Amino acid sequence: VRANWVTVVPEQDGVLTGVQRSGKDLILSYEKDASMHPALYTVAGEKIRDIELPTFGTAGISSSSKNDEVFYNFTSFLYPATVFSYDKTTGESTPVASPEIKGFNADDYVTEQVFYPSADGTRIPMFLTYKKGLKRDGSNPVYLYGYGGFNVSLPPTFSPNRLVWLENGGIYAQANLRGGAEYGEEWHEAGTKMKKLNVFNDFIAAAEYMINENWTSPEHIVIEGGSNGGLLVGAGCAGIDGGVGDGGIFPVIAGGHGRGGFDGQREGHADGRLIDARGVLRQVCCDALIADGLPRAVLVE
Repeated sequence: VRANWVTVVPEQDGVLTGVQRSGKDLILSYEKDASMHPALYTVAGEKIRDIELPTFGTAGISSSSKNDEVFYNFTSFLYPATVFSYDKTTGESTPVASPEIKGFNADDYVTEQVFYPSADGTRIPMFLTYKKGLKRDGSNPVYLYGYGGFNVSLPPTFSPNRLVWLENGGIYAQANLRGGAEYGEEWHEAGTKMKKLNVFNDFIAAAEYMINENWTSPEHIVIEGGSNGGLLVGAGCAGIDGGVGDGGIFPVIAGGHGRGGFDGQREGHADGRLIDARGVLRQVCCDALIADGLPRAVLVE
């Protein structure tokens, strides 16, 4: 009976993504600003301490009510999946297993998180990963990735495919747009149905930020997304609601095969009308290509 429920840990900042037992204690996992923040609690709800992770990242925690052993699998933009052992007594983490990637030294690079305003003033988080010593002279190539839909977060994860880009002086930018799960259901709903334009504006504002802050220029930025993100980059390609740079048109890599961009009944129009996202993506990219008579690089898978 709901009337008999007892609050053990009150609601707080961050999205609670998981709760599990560890011996006689609890481990609560929170997503805050698109990054994982686990913490150790007593079963009475008293916080013992935060579980400090190496950097911004994603952690999958393994524990049991039968003992106090805690392990977690951690990954980030510069961290391939690494298993750590966590000591509940000292609060220290010790790496147990990590893959070796020949020729890659994570210390040569840096990841930082920035926040920028969208068209309506909403504060949007974005991760930037690049080689140390990079100069903000407006000429750096930027690979901007986004998704913004289906209540799916984009936390920091590792991909070896990005290493060549980083090694050659490129910046990998990952924007956490509305429509995802980064800040809970309100954040998700703010990027669905008749509010879908917020997602496009968030993405366009990310590119504007990178240009205005002298990280790059319109000639050196490319945008990419798949599935729901395919629709996103199609909108960015067409420069919907302003755009960036000359004509608001970017080189674009879009993967929209299979299910298409988004389900109109969930993410599209409020009255349930279905949208052929692949058709929308195809049309806006074609419109963009002929908008000012200039050639644009568009790859649609």
